[in-house]
Amino acid sequence: RRKNFTVMVTSLGCPFKCTFCEAGGYGYNPRSPETVLNEMQECYDKYGIREIDIFDYEFTADRARVLEICKGIRERNLDITWVCRSRIDTVDTELMQEMYAAGCRRIYWGIEHGCQQVLDELHKGITLEQIEATIEASRNIGIQNLGFFLIGVPGETKQTVMQTLAFAKKLDLEYVQFSKLLAKPGTGMWQQTVAGGKRDYWADWVAGKEKDRVLPRPWLTTMKNEDVDKLARWAYISYHSRVGFLLRHTFRCQSVSEFVRKLFAYIGMVFSQEKRSAPAKNFKPYSENPLKVLAAKYATVKR
Repeated sequence: RRKNFTVMVTSLGCPFKCTFCEAGGYGYNPRSPETVLNEMQECYDKYGIREIDIFDYEFTADRARVLEICKGIRERNLDITWVCRSRIDTVDTELMQEMYAAGCRRIYWGIEHGCQQVLDELHKGITLEQIEATIEASRNIGIQNLGFFLIGVPGETKQTVMQTLAFAKKLDLEYVQFSKLLAKPGTGMWQQTVAGGKRDYWADWVAGKEKDRVLPRPWLTTMKNEDVDKLARWAYISYHSRVGFLLRHTFRCQSVSEFVRKLFAYIGMVFSQEKRSAPAKNFKPYSENPLKVLAAKYATVKR
């Protein structure tokens, strides 16, 4: 909503071990509050930045660090708006109040599913009751809420997808994202799949034996990839096409440009969203030949 806008990363990795996430269990490496604040100050003074998307996997993993960053933003009188990604169980009302006072206006929550059994199998370590309480507290403070959800989890059925969608609607989030689950390299799911004797597509990719294509989901027993595609698209449209939701977002627009941007985003979601996953037509992997890499770079610069 504010210009100029930028993205910032203040930490690498994540101390938690969700089975679907490539960052889970890898060393959590946060930058110091002073370093983060100095970079914010430079963005603010030198480039006129007024909104920052903090793109950490888990910004609120270290409560004391977040509090120190929030305190520094206020002490430096940085008139900025920022958003971040967080787990449900690493915040509390006091922390979110401090974040709001320092300019936080939206949090992207890793909610993942509306079924408690699925959350337990994904090693999320949270409950549906915790999710509802945290979202309500965040809303009361004035922070907007976006929820990340997964479709195509182990044991997924049309009924469990409907359960997740119903839970998202119950939370009444400002935005939702329904991602189609894959066993990414380094994740617990990937390790389980390979250990179970399934083909390691990622190793074959590195070895040059694979190409860009839709990968199978061997953990699905009652659904196919086509079903996951259809249900993900249906969930997006069903959630965002509610009359009350559309009216609320229309009246919240602070400029004509914001309204136009959201309008075309909605139209694109309904009419242009892929109905079935397909390889990227223009995707080209990097060549291992350094001369070809330099030639490609030169062609890009020249163009």
